[in-house]
Formats: sequence, C-alpha cells, structure tokens
Amino acid sequence: MANKYSYLAKNTVIFTISSFGSKLLAFLLVPFYTNVLSKAEYGTADIVTTTSNLLVFAVTLCIADAVMRFAIESVESRYGVFRYGLKVVLTGCSIFGILLFGFSLLDPVHWSGSLYLLLFLSVLTNALNQLVSNYLRAIDEITSVAVMGILTTAITIICNLVLLLRFKLGVEGYLLSFVAGIALASVYGFIIIWKRDRACFSQICDGSTGKLMIAYSFPLVFNGLAWWVNGSLDRYCILLFHGAALNGLYAVASKIPTVISVVNQIFSQAWGLSAIKEFDGEDRDGFFRNIYALYNGVLVVSCSLLILLNIPLAKILFAKDFFVAWQYSSVLVISAVFSALSGFLGSIFAAVKKSRIFAVSTIAAALINTVLNLLLIPRFGALGAGAATGIAFFAVWLIRLVCAKRYLKLSVSLTRDCVCYGLIVAQVAAEHLDGHLYWVQGCIFTLILALYWKEIWQMTKRIGKMIRAFQSRRTQRPDERNEDR
Repeated sequence: MANKYSYLAKNTVIFTISSFGSKLLAFLLVPFYTNVLSKAEYGTADIVTTTSNLLVFAVTLCIADAVMRFAIESVESRYGVFRYGLKVVLTGCSIFGILLFGFSLLDPVHWSGSLYLLLFLSVLTNALNQLVSNYLRAIDEITSVAVMGILTTAITIICNLVLLLRFKLGVEGYLLSFVAGIALASVYGFIIIWKRDRACFSQICDGSTGKLMIAYSFPLVFNGLAWWVNGSLDRYCILLFHGAALNGLYAVASKIPTVISVVNQIFSQAWGLSAIKEFDGEDRDGFFRNIYALYNGVLVVSCSLLILLNIPLAKILFAKDFFVAWQYSSVLVISAVFSALSGFLGSIFAAVKKSRIFAVSTIAAALINTVLNLLLIPRFGALGAGAATGIAFFAVWLIRLVCAKRYLKLSVSLTRDCVCYGLIVAQVAAEHLDGHLYWVQGCIFTLILALYWKEIWQMTKRIGKMIRAFQSRRTQRPDERNEDR
C-alpha cells in the first residue's frame, strides 16, 4: 500500500516541477500582458487560444487519450499504438488545414491571415504535444514529460520578451510565443521516444486494436467538446452580447483561478496513472477514498483562501483598467474546484474503460451551461457567465460521483463537503458586499480549515515522512544504497 502512495507522490513531484514554471508564468505574466496588450487585443488572443483548445478534440478524435490508456497496460498491448495515434493526428490536422484555408477565404470573423495561420499551428502543435507526452507517460518516461514542460516555459518566456517587447507584435507575438514553446518541446519528446522505443514508429497495430482505440476515444470527443462548452462558451457569449473588451476582463479574471487549475493539472497527470494501475473496485485498502478526501480538502481550503486574497491579488496582478476583473475571479475559483473534482472522478471511468460516462456527464452539464449563459450573460454580464460555469461544473461533479459508485466503493463525507461548498458560496457573496466583509470571510476560512483539519494534518505528516525518507537516503553510503536496491 505504501508503494501506491509513493508512486503517486513521486509522479506528483515530477509533474509539479514540469508544470510549476508554465503555470507560474501564466500567473505572473498577467501584469506584463495587461500592460502591453489592450483589453480588445487580449480578448482576441484569448478567443484564438480558446478556439484552438476546442478544435484539438475534434481534429484528433482525442486519440492521445486512447494511446496512453492502451499503451500503459503492457509492452504487448502498446504494439503499434503510437504510430496509429500519429496517423490519426496528422490526418485530422491535414483535413483541418484544408477546411480552415477555405474558411479564411470567406473570413466571416474578419481576422488577418496571420491569425488563421497561428490558429492552425496552435492546433497542430498542441495535438502532437498531447500525443507525445501521453505516450511518454505510458512508458513511464515521466521525467521526460517534466523536461518538456520546462522547455515549453523557457521558450515561451524568451519569445514573449522578444516578440512583445522588442518587435511589438501584439496578438500575433503573444500567440506565436506559445506555439514556439509547445512545438520545440514536442520535438524533444519525439527524440526521447526515438531513443527509448524507436520501434513504435514502424510497428503497425492490427485492425481490431485500432477499432478499440477509436471506440474508446470517440466518446471523449463529445466529452471534450462539452467540457469546452462548460469552460469556454461563456467567452463567446460575452463577446456576442458585450464585446471584446469585457471578454478581455473575463479572460484576465480567470488568471487567479489558475492557482486551482495548476493544482488540478499537476495532480491529475499523476493521479491518472495511479488510478489505472492501482484500480480496485472494492477499494479494500481505502486508497481511492483517502486520496479523494485529501484532494477535496486541499481544493476547498485553497479556494476559500484565494477568495479571501482575491482583491489584494487583483491589485498586484491586474494593471490599468483590468482591476475591476476581481468581481469575476472568485466565482471562477469555485468553478475550478468542481472542475478538478470532476476530473478526479473521471479517472475512475478511464480505469474501467467506460469513456461514454465522460460524454454523458459533461454533455448534460454543457446543456445546463448553455441555457444559463443565454439567460444570465445578457443581464449580468461576466458575473453571470462565471455563475453559469460554476453551476455546470457542479453538475458534472454530481453526475460523475453517482456514476462512479457503480464501479468503485467510494466512501465520501458528503454532508461535510456540501456544507463547505455552501460556505465558499457564502464567502463570495460577502466579498461582493460593501467593504468586502473581510472579517466574515476570515471566519468562513477558519471554519473550513477546521472541518478539513484531519485531511490537512494527514497530508502534512505524509510530506514530512517523504522528506525524512529522502534525507535519510541521501545520507546513506553508496554501498548501502546498492543493498537497498
């Protein structure tokens, strides 16, 4: 049992190292972006990025997820899987390129040719990056995935400074920086795969395996599209009803919830591997129960703390006219919590290869989100968009929690959790009142911390134990280390 926690902890640390820089970059560069880009420019860049994230699902049929799921089981099961995934990605991107070129000739959105080209490159590089990093995870090259993340961050920073400050390329420079970072990191990933498992470039999987991969990945397309609706449709509705300037504010507001998203993206990469390898429907040793309780506690406490610090952080991070975006950040923080919890539960369905549940749960929530966006955004603007997103992700979490219990005996403290969810909503309400009622927010944070104290204390003890074990190993003589092996 200890090995399960150690494997999860080790991978979490590695993914933290790889992701920390890029996520910290997205957080700390907000003042830089809000100084060099106008609200309309930032809104346009955000729309291109959001559209790219949407198109990757449809263009690639989410084949990268199938590549990881089928390659992770054994050497035999991964035969030809990578090459098949690469074929699907390149075919999909080729078709997309032709269609996008035709669309650009009509140009109904009045974009420059460079924006269409950058949209294509963004889709292509993201698709290849997902494929490469997922295969590296499957063959346990976790450190290489970490290096890819570090490369992406370093290259993006350099390009940002050169293209935005030196050449003042505006939106095009912003987008090109991210494309360059992802592309060069993907090249590194291909090199590692060639060195570690070059046979995967020539192996051809049988037709039945290819069909099984498509059968697994195809429902994930609908899940991805619906997930995008939950996370991004609000931006298009804001653009439609209120214009690019308010969309720019809303995009900036999403940077504070990035803290929760960072925790989610880092942990979900490590947890996805553990959930598949360690799945036990009976959860006899309580591994799934313990990790869910700990993860939920960390997320809710972090959410409450971020809401408490929301306005002070906005004063530091949001330059010029962007400060008013604080009004939307705290609502989006709550959305990020339920998005993260939904992702945790989704790993259970990946473990049992029930990908249809991904689609069903997320599509149901997307329908709710669409209706709420159309009702709330015209009247309440970006605040209505944030509320619609939060309710939609809550629906995803609830549906997946119910469905997960069909495959796993997952025991959760539902009453306590729902009380805490209600408390963070009350904290947001207090924040939006005159004076922001910091004393009320402080009391709510303290109460939430007390309710999750057991989980926080357990996490602290586990971290301390890991540090002591690491220090003990460092003090061992080389011959003693060899004996341990």
